[in-house]
Amino acid sequence: MTHALAILCCIALCSVAFRVRGGLLEAWRIPGQLARITFAVAAGLTAWLGVPWWLALATVPAWWVGSTFPLFGGIDLGTRDGTFWGDVRGLALRGLLWTLLPALVLWWPHVTIDPTLIVWGQGAPQWWVLLLVGPLMPLAYWLGRQSGSKLWGAGAIDWCQTGEAIYGAMLGVGVILTVS
Repeated sequence: MTHALAILCCIALCSVAFRVRGGLLEAWRIPGQLARITFAVAAGLTAWLGVPWWLALATVPAWWVGSTFPLFGGIDLGTRDGTFWGDVRGLALRGLLWTLLPALVLWWPHVTIDPTLIVWGQGAPQWWVLLLVGPLMPLAYWLGRQSGSKLWGAGAIDWCQTGEAIYGAMLGVGVILTVS
């Protein structure tokens, strides 16, 4: 029961932190880099549910680096500029790039290189799960668009904020599945 509650709290934490990263606190003049670190720390804390503290801590800068990639013009899903499918490709690419480095950080300590045998990741966390969840970014934004929700704050495109919260929750689930 306690573990299940911790998992739900981590998913909620990642959801809120990803929305904070997306600009929820801009009205309070929180600098963008600090907001990005908010999600990186939330994802690192979530990883700590299943990996040693030092490995969870090592994912924090990896998540931050992932947050620095551009949106490739895809945030509006074709409602303003570009096309729907072009924007889906851009968001999927960004999601993959976002999760690539944290997946590598979780995988690398488990690689054993022997002169006669190379064992790739035996006993490693399921690092590849992050690579599957990452490209789901357009799905999260599409779900936010379909919801029509303005729960997470007004912005240039209101439904994007809901999409950010959904994607943060998806990443939280991905981290939990990776380290479980």
